[in-house]
Amino acid sequence: MPLTFSVTDGMAVGFIADAAIKMTQGKQQPVSKSSLTLAGIAVAYFLLTVQS
Repeated sequence: MPLTFSVTDGMAVGFIADAAIKMTQGKQQPVSKSSLTLAGIAVAYFLLTVQS
């Protein structure tokens, strides 16, 4: 899956990467609920598109 093929795919990977990077940095501020929600939606998007 090349990321340059679809703008939607690139943005979804960006949402997932953003949340993952923020969670692994271990800073004092927690990851926002909206960031986690967007990452969850992006993961669901990829799971649904892979199966079809």
